[in-house]
Amino acid sequence: MTAPPGPIRTREPPASSHPAPSTHTLAERYRVLAAAWDRMIAFLTTKGHRERIALVELHNEIDFSILPALADGGIEQVSWLLSRHPDLLVTASYGKPPHLAMHRVPEGIGAAQFHVYSYGVLDALQKRIDIRSEGSAGFPNAELRALLRPDAPTVADYGRAAEWKYRATVVTDQMIYGYDWIDPDAWDAWLRAHEGPYLEVMRREIESRVIAIAEWARAQRIPALVGEGWVGYTPLHGTFEEGPTGRALAEHGIDTALEHGVWGVVLCSNAAPHHPMWEQRAWQRAQNARILAHPV
Repeated sequence: MTAPPGPIRTREPPASSHPAPSTHTLAERYRVLAAAWDRMIAFLTTKGHRERIALVELHNEIDFSILPALADGGIEQVSWLLSRHPDLLVTASYGKPPHLAMHRVPEGIGAAQFHVYSYGVLDALQKRIDIRSEGSAGFPNAELRALLRPDAPTVADYGRAAEWKYRATVVTDQMIYGYDWIDPDAWDAWLRAHEGPYLEVMRREIESRVIAIAEWARAQRIPALVGEGWVGYTPLHGTFEEGPTGRALAEHGIDTALEHGVWGVVLCSNAAPHHPMWEQRAWQRAQNARILAHPV
């Protein structure tokens, strides 16, 4: 991978050529997002914060979102925003990069910002309890009911979120109910009891996907970043990724990223301030220290 970008130059961007429409279609979503980012960057610049901008992400996880593919209008808007702010890294991210066929990612993004998850045992549990589907007959099934908190209401009593939320996201009603009422201790206990057969495959998936991202970025001569990882979407108060297995997988991902020249890498998607992992200060500081100490 190429070296990280040089010093950011604070400057006033030219007036936007993108109008701010009052209504827009799905096909125009990238254009509207680009115009909004342009205005946001201009605002931050006038307030003296341009040097704080590490990365501009036009859209998160475009492959798991309700909008056209990046090649169908998105890459043009990334290029437009990059042309107006050439001193910044401008990109869009993939929730599951096409690691077996990276040529499918269109050229022109300013950074290879991808997410690396290996669900493994978590995927086995999600399929068992049918938590990510929509409209399943008999939901929740017996396996999910066995993992719910004792005070969990019925699906009918809990009700549904506002309908616009289902149209705006890929989150289903079964996910909302299940993750709101799961017993995190029971969830964690199932994962730990069944993790054994999955761990080596999970390690290999993380490693191979990080390498694929790094090599593609090197060929494109752009920085590579792992913006999310490593196991997957878990209940807020679950501690599987915070435990020995999750931390070992995270460290393996970080090791692989450093070995293959990845410019930026998260410790773990579950290490945000609202997660239990945030309290593991010693672990986070140790990982950050070795990332920052690694030669570019």
